[in-house]
Amino acid sequence: MAQDDTRENAQIKLFGLERKSHTNRGSKYTTDATLTVGNNTYSFELKTSKNNGIGSARGMDRDKIHEWKKANDFFIFSIFDEVKGNPGFQFKRHVVCTAKELQWWFDFVIDKVHVSGHAGKLGLDEYEKTVRKILEEAQEQRRITTSFLKRMDKTMKVGVKYNSPDININKLIKNGAKELDLKKDLKQQLLDYVKEKSEKQ
Repeated sequence: MAQDDTRENAQIKLFGLERKSHTNRGSKYTTDATLTVGNNTYSFELKTSKNNGIGSARGMDRDKIHEWKKANDFFIFSIFDEVKGNPGFQFKRHVVCTAKELQWWFDFVIDKVHVSGHAGKLGLDEYEKTVRKILEEAQEQRRITTSFLKRMDKTMKVGVKYNSPDININKLIKNGAKELDLKKDLKQQLLDYVKEKSEKQ
C-alpha cells in the first residue's frame, strides 16, 4: 500500500469516516470518504502533507475545481511528521473547511491556468480569444486541417493545467478554515463542524 493511502486510511479511522474511493487514481474523480449524520451523508476530500504547503491534484483547472466543488461537502487537510516504526508518521495538525474557504485558492488556480498563465505559458482563455481565432482563419483558408486544430486544442488544454498546486494551510485558516484541537476528541470536533456548517446552508 502506498504511503499516501496509509495516511488517508489513518485519517478515515481517526475521524470516523467511511471510505468512498479505494484509489482515486482513475480518470473519473471520486470523493475520498463520507460521513453520515442523521439522514444526511456528506462527502470529503482528504489530503496530507509533511509541510504547510499541501499538494492538491494533478491537472488542476476550472473543470477539476468544478468536480471538487460538486463532489465534496468538506475537505480535511492533515500535516504529519515522519517518525520511526510503523506506520512511519504522526499527525500534528488537522484543518477542515468547505469549498467556500477554498475559494481564494480556486481563484488563484483559475487565474494561472485560464487567465494570466503560469510558468511562461498562455492562459487557456487567452488562447481561445486570440490564438485559436488565428488558427480558425487558417483552417478556413485550408492552411491547416481540422485534425490539426483539434490536436492543438488538446495540446493547450492539457499543457496549461497546473500540476498539483499547493494549498497553504495557514492562508487557508486565515480564510475561515478551522484547525482542530489535537487534545480534544477529533471525531466530535468534526461532527460539530459538519453540523454547524450544514445548519447555515
